[in-house]
Amino acid sequence: MSGNKRRNLAVKIAVSGGDDPLLLSLVAPSRIVRGTAVTGISLVGRGGKPPYAFSLPTIGSPNTNVLPDGLSLNGTTGAITGTPSSVGHVSFIAEVEDANSTTFLHTFSINVVSTLTIPPGS
Repeated sequence: MSGNKRRNLAVKIAVSGGDDPLLLSLVAPSRIVRGTAVTGISLVGRGGKPPYAFSLPTIGSPNTNVLPDGLSLNGTTGAITGTPSSVGHVSFIAEVEDANSTTFLHTFSINVVSTLTIPPGS
């Protein structure tokens, strides 16, 4: 065997465990003010396989799964925009669906106040 050369080979093996679990979060301030246009509020999908689609599933008849009056959801971007017209704490169920048709539901809430008060010394 003196004429045989040994070769060391490095082999890379890629192991695929699939997509990360699909998750949904809400980016929003703790409260928003009635009559003030909202900015920077959105549903954010993570994991799964992008692109994502966002929705508020219909619950009941009439539908009781809604955003605060005056706000709407962009199903493509997840942005929640508009000007809230009523005061209150509103809970809603949001859904995200990924490119594999996997869905994930989560309950969120938005608090609309009549005026924003900042405590002294803040």
